[in-house]
Amino acid sequence: MGIESTGYRILLLVHLLAVVVAFGGNFVQPMLRRAGNASDEAYGKAVMYVQLPAVIVLWVAGMGLVGMSDELYQLTQVWIVVGLVAFLVAALVTFLVGRAYRNGAGDRVAPLVGILHLSLVVGVVAMVWKPGLA
Repeated sequence: MGIESTGYRILLLVHLLAVVVAFGGNFVQPMLRRAGNASDEAYGKAVMYVQLPAVIVLWVAGMGLVGMSDELYQLTQVWIVVGLVAFLVAALVTFLVGRAYRNGAGDRVAPLVGILHLSLVVGVVAMVWKPGLA
């Protein structure tokens, strides 16, 4: 198919939208929590039923993009490996954030959200600059 195809571009759009859904709440939830606008249980549900599935969609779409690239992109390229590591960290930490909220330990979420922010930056830098791509 190739990276110029409509299918590839649609999958890239899905990939980018999944990033927004997966990580967007991490910027808003701490502020809303401090303002007392919702319960930890509500945040836990949002993480587990919205953000965590978006992280999975992010991975599926990313793997689809690699597969549709007509071997231009390979899973062994540095930028993809870095992106996969950032994904794995984000998936695990997103689960831990959801679990913390659901267990009423929302006060322990801040450091985890910091890790999510860092994994987002690392992943975006890898995707934009593509280190190791010849």
